[in-house]
Amino acid sequence: MIGRSCPSAETVERIAAAERLGAAIADCHPSDATTIMTAALEDLSAGFPLPAFLDATEDAELWAAAASPAEVEAYLTAALDRAFRGPFPRAARDRIRAQVSERIGGSCRPLPRRYGM
Repeated sequence: MIGRSCPSAETVERIAAAERLGAAIADCHPSDATTIMTAALEDLSAGFPLPAFLDATEDAELWAAAASPAEVEAYLTAALDRAFRGPFPRAARDRIRAQVSERIGGSCRPLPRRYGM
């Protein structure tokens, strides 16, 4: 693609490792996978405290309210690339697809122009 650089070797390896991990999790019995993933998450999140009042949806709404149209476009594009062009939880991807479809009326046609935009 023009204007896009190739992913670094580290990025390619991280994607491959994530795909291997996802395949290994899928091969496990659900109860074994749950036990292993819970232990891993506890180990990986140790030392990274999050405030009790943290709410990703509320934070996103506050950010979006203050963001410029260019910022919204840039972050939305990056988030959609992250969700639909690599390893990402299928259930989350399906929720995103449903939310986007609901907001644009479920059609592939462009949104109507409003307010002179």
